[in-house]
Amino acid sequence: MVASVFAAIGDAVYQSRANPIPIAGTNEFHYTINQLDYWLSGNTGSDGIPNGIVENGYVKLVLKSQDIPKCINKNNPVPGAILAIEGGDALMGKVRRVNEFYGLGVRLITIIHYRNSELGDTGSPHMNSATGKPDLDPGLYNGGLTDMGKKVIDRMRELGMIVDVAHANHDTLIDILDMKTGPVVDSHTSLYTETTGKEGRLRTWDEMEAIAKSGGVICNWPQSTANRNSFLEWANEIMEMKNNLGIEHVGIGTDGGGQLPSPVLGYHDVRDLSKLISTMQDIGFKKNEINLIMGGNFYRVFKQSVE
Repeated sequence: MVASVFAAIGDAVYQSRANPIPIAGTNEFHYTINQLDYWLSGNTGSDGIPNGIVENGYVKLVLKSQDIPKCINKNNPVPGAILAIEGGDALMGKVRRVNEFYGLGVRLITIIHYRNSELGDTGSPHMNSATGKPDLDPGLYNGGLTDMGKKVIDRMRELGMIVDVAHANHDTLIDILDMKTGPVVDSHTSLYTETTGKEGRLRTWDEMEAIAKSGGVICNWPQSTANRNSFLEWANEIMEMKNNLGIEHVGIGTDGGGQLPSPVLGYHDVRDLSKLISTMQDIGFKKNEINLIMGGNFYRVFKQSVE
């Protein structure tokens, strides 16, 4: 793995209403800044996890595609870190804050997260006890991408940032794609069917095809569903995506390293992607196809969007 996306949570204050964390006296913007600073310089946090990973040289901050290492070995042991924000809530309705986050090194923003925000509407189901987070009111429905959301996306594109449509509901997704500003990614999702549940959080074939038409990438995640609970079932779904969408539009997104409430059997963290790769080889994926899915396709969109 030569690089990874490090995503700060842009709506942590909203989520804390149901599952309190020590962020009293702050707001979404400031708390997101604190999260980014934890990686950049390590001025916050006391949980024992190495902080200041950028300043201390554990990772290399990726600002442009050429900053992504070509390989990782003993002569070049430092992987790249692409900073991101999951939830445009961190902007708090101010377009100028896109510039501020860009200045800190953020190169990807997931426009919508767990609530209907100033930017658009969520497709995620209410958080519940199954996820360890009690239900939260998602707020008033906007009817899709708002005018503010369009301004934010325009500014992101002007600066050179990736638009992530994960968590956006159908109307918001289509409104973003209708802007025709370039390829988007859905950073962590899987196929919706009548048996999987979570419509709006997962993607239908029509939604996946619309993302693919933008030149974008749909990143399949390790979360189990009614249709896929094993590495073989996961690999088969990826094969189905390849056949229906084209290899260039399929990727992998682990969502927090894959620390999900109900991952496929045997998956614990990103190190277990090796098991998925072996299974993909067993069912007929070629090496170059696996390389594209495991990062090559995302790299293409990163290069096209950021530079």
